[in-house]
Amino acid sequence: MSYQTQIEELEPEDNMRGELEDLYVNIKTFIQEQLGVDLLMSLRAHTFSPVSSNTRFLSLKLPSFSGRYSEYKHFISSFNQIIDREVELSNIEQFNHLLNCLHGQALDTVKAFQVSNENYPKALQGLKSRYGNSSLIFMENIA
Repeated sequence: MSYQTQIEELEPEDNMRGELEDLYVNIKTFIQEQLGVDLLMSLRAHTFSPVSSNTRFLSLKLPSFSGRYSEYKHFISSFNQIIDREVELSNIEQFNHLLNCLHGQALDTVKAFQVSNENYPKALQGLKSRYGNSSLIFMENIA
């Protein structure tokens, strides 16, 4: 049972859902008649289309990682916050951002993976397996 149905059952005499739906349909019809369907579709395409989240990344400096163990935790934390947790990006877009952030040995670690939705998590896991080793990070920091 949906939450809306549960709410309506709590106060059945105050149920205004049907009235609101009718009002919505009437207003939508009125606007379409006033503007014309073609104009409305044009407005939707230009005004209401979601702004690409990629434009947000142009203003952010993405972290880079060359393969130094001591820099891995900072890199992966920043990358996860900026790219990996961004729900509007597909795995392929995230994978491409990852490739753009990597160079040197770190890039070589993920180059073997073909850019695909399925391989993005595998590439991240490959980086973690190679550079997320706490002992190697410690050793590099004291060397």
